[in-house]
Amino acid sequence: MSFYENHLFEKELPIIFHLDHLEKMEQCINNWHENLELIYCMEGEGEAVINSNHIPLRQGNMMIINSGDIHYMVSKSAKMSYYCLIISAAFLREYGIDVENLSF
Repeated sequence: MSFYENHLFEKELPIIFHLDHLEKMEQCINNWHENLELIYCMEGEGEAVINSNHIPLRQGNMMIINSGDIHYMVSKSAKMSYYCLIISAAFLREYGIDVENLSF
């Protein structure tokens, strides 16, 4: 089961940026949202599960999670750390980028 992740953006800055940490075999919650998400792995290794596809992720790798994709991260090492950059779909639409109809 997945849940819709509601993002609350500041008016002045239409992004959310944070560092997440997972311990071995820990996973984050299965979720989806309309915003574009970029993941950059800082430490360790694991995988991103996106729409049931298992994609390896290790230190130095970056990936894009498309709008509407059901996804979660799983750590395969003692510790995995990754940055999340979530960009408002509404902000991108203002500049002619309709992320809900694009696939990266």
